[in-house]
Amino acid sequence: MMLLETGSRILANHLTRIDLQYTTSKDLPKYDQFEHLIGKLSGIELCTLPIGKQLRYDVIERAQCMKLVVAITILTCGSDSERAEILNKWIQVAVDTKTALGNLFGFSNIMLGLMMPQIQRLSVTWHVLRQKFTDSAFSFEAKLRPTLKSMNECTNPNAPNTTIPYMLPLILLQERSLEDLSSQNSLECLNLVSSCITCWETSSSDFGLTI
Repeated sequence: MMLLETGSRILANHLTRIDLQYTTSKDLPKYDQFEHLIGKLSGIELCTLPIGKQLRYDVIERAQCMKLVVAITILTCGSDSERAEILNKWIQVAVDTKTALGNLFGFSNIMLGLMMPQIQRLSVTWHVLRQKFTDSAFSFEAKLRPTLKSMNECTNPNAPNTTIPYMLPLILLQERSLEDLSSQNSLECLNLVSSCITCWETSSSDFGLTI
């Protein structure tokens, strides 16, 4: 499989390069509604503005697609041993994406895929991972999982080498209506909302809005 044959740093570099096109680059896709702003605003700046709605949708779609790619490459393997190898590869990519490249957005996308219930329920695969790739298993449980949890709880300050911040919760929050906040309406990005926002919305009396 090509995924196994490619180094984790190469994969992390490629994912980060694509993420940069949507976030920090000023060479944004040519959306008609803000064509006059091309070259003036970065993707992150545009995501905070009302006219950046289409870009926010694209960023959410990017997160959803990466999450599913991670899960599908693991679930479609023919054996637990092969699944463990793919799992190990994605853990290495997650480490490189966050630690070496400072891409917290890309890191969260990979981790959301690894944290899906369908992946977490692969008990035999995780057992094989602990046997054959002990360092990766330890890194996931002791470092990566707690890091994602603290990022979602807003208790983890950005590292000095951050290139792309963890912007997904802000974007998801911007796309929620008052009805969504007060009810359990179904959303296309409901799973992302549950993973990224619900934990701090439900853990404080002010729904996590205190600054």
